[in-house]
Amino acid sequence: MKVIEATVTSKGQVTIPSSLRKALGLKVGDKLVFAQDAHGRFTVEARIVTLADLRGIVGPGGTDPEIAVDSERVVGWIEESRAARWRRMQPPIEADDA
Repeated sequence: MKVIEATVTSKGQVTIPSSLRKALGLKVGDKLVFAQDAHGRFTVEARIVTLADLRGIVGPGGTDPEIAVDSERVVGWIEESRAARWRRMQPPIEADDA
């Protein structure tokens, strides 16, 4: 496992090293999600969703009036899209200064 460090400023800001930004596919304005598990460990994920990203995730039959589209299905489509995007963006992370 590679470890990448960053420093928190007095204003609570952190500069994310460029290798990590590239690995997460981050761009200006993107958001990060911090999740804590039952053991107190945190994970960090990029929260990158634009309307353009959502285009096509419904797939065949998604516009069929006979198929009910509720919020649960939409959330499922979004999660599948995010997982696929995450898998595509998994280059090795190399530590650097910024």
